[in-house]
Amino acid sequence: MSDQKHAWTGQTVAGRYLLGKYLGGTDHGKVFSTEIVHARAVHVAIKLIPESKMQGANRQLSRWREFVGISGSTLLKIHDCGSCELDGQTHLFVVQEFADEDLGDILPERALSAEETRGMIEPVIETLALLHGQNLVHTRLHPGNILAIGDQIKLANDSITPKGESSGLTSPVEGFSAPEWGTVPADPATDIWSLGATIITALSQKIPAFGEHHGGLLLPEEVKEPFARIARECLNKEPAQRPSIAKVRSLLNAPITPVAKEVPKEIVKEAAKVPPRIEPVAAPVAKPAPAPPPVPVMRAPVASVSRVRPTQAKAKEKKSYVLPIAVIAIVAVLFLAIPRLFRQQSDAATSVSKTGSEPTSRASTPKAASGPSKQATEKGSPSKTALTEASQPVTPAPASVVKTLNKPSHDSSAKGDVLDQVLPDISDKARATIQGRVRLDVKLEVNPTGTVDSAEISGPVNSKYFSDQAIKAAKRWQFSAPELDGHSVASRWLIHFEFTPTATNVRPAQVSP
Repeated sequence: MSDQKHAWTGQTVAGRYLLGKYLGGTDHGKVFSTEIVHARAVHVAIKLIPESKMQGANRQLSRWREFVGISGSTLLKIHDCGSCELDGQTHLFVVQEFADEDLGDILPERALSAEETRGMIEPVIETLALLHGQNLVHTRLHPGNILAIGDQIKLANDSITPKGESSGLTSPVEGFSAPEWGTVPADPATDIWSLGATIITALSQKIPAFGEHHGGLLLPEEVKEPFARIARECLNKEPAQRPSIAKVRSLLNAPITPVAKEVPKEIVKEAAKVPPRIEPVAAPVAKPAPAPPPVPVMRAPVASVSRVRPTQAKAKEKKSYVLPIAVIAIVAVLFLAIPRLFRQQSDAATSVSKTGSEPTSRASTPKAASGPSKQATEKGSPSKTALTEASQPVTPAPASVVKTLNKPSHDSSAKGDVLDQVLPDISDKARATIQGRVRLDVKLEVNPTGTVDSAEISGPVNSKYFSDQAIKAAKRWQFSAPELDGHSVASRWLIHFEFTPTATNVRPAQVSP
């Protein structure tokens, strides 16, 4: 945060807050450092907003008072609020938790990397999911309201408004407020727009821009996937077409598919000028024909031999011996191979006969029909085992575990569904320690909005590392709540995780209602 000087520094607000360093602000409000003095001094921040910039000052104070004393891991804590006079003008003030810095101070200096943007956006998504699940809208999401306290990312909460009500603020945030802001009641779709705009600015240091003629979003080249798709969907000018916060979360965690780059037209034209290269056709090589049967060698008359030169006579004599010897060798090989071939065919026929009769005898026994034999289970074919694991990668939850929870209802109207599932982040080093499989079950309590209230291991904890990773991932799941009598209700789920040296398998099961 900035340390600029301000004329109000040194003045007292409400007789108890001495304004310290000026931390920054806009026409909407100004922020100073101050202290709460009780048994010990607590360093806090105070925001001052002109009453003229508010719609219904009393209503806004009432909203702030609802948050006083509430401490959340993703929202700044509000300590106090009220009104005061400064320079003859009435201001509302809200005293909040002090932050080390905000994103609005960082971006003028540099853009965030893709990894930093993900680390920033994940807690923001979780906070918006929490608010939207309680029919609340932030209404003023932008880099200046995304703050860091130690290693935590939190959102300022002085602009939170119930869904369907008008915001207490009169002016939008340029570049970050949705086009419909101020003309319609508070709606989660306005937060989605602001989220997309914040992502673009974090990666490129530029606010979103749209084409003059076609009106489409102009994405800076610094915005890569998956952020590019999230930004395009969030910055849809039709509020109803923007994704839910659960959809944004799934897009952030979706695998990235590489996009093929378009080949420049100049290269295509140059390639057209080059005649196509004809690759040689690989023709099968014919097998050599078997040697012909030996031809009787006719002895030439003595007179004719005398007319042949000595070198020719020797060559013909060598050929006449080579051919018979080759034929004799082939015949010998056939004599040795044919009896053995007949024996192999006989053995194979016997084996097929025994195998063919085996199912009949097993079918007549109820025990054999009920499943594979013990020997077949222990020494199953590798290919059959691999096929079974591929077609059924998830091991069902143990019946003993499911029995400890409420039985699921068979009423189709009470059936929930998984909207977004997050797999545990298991390091390669941890997987290398697995011998066989690591199985565990996580029990989830899901509220009527579909977000997870609590997650805990059901059953014995065999590995603290795998248990912690499973719980951490399970808390980020999102569900569509089951309905009873037309109303969304809370539900209970059991997630069975199975870890192998190469993969993580998961199977969710709704166990109540």
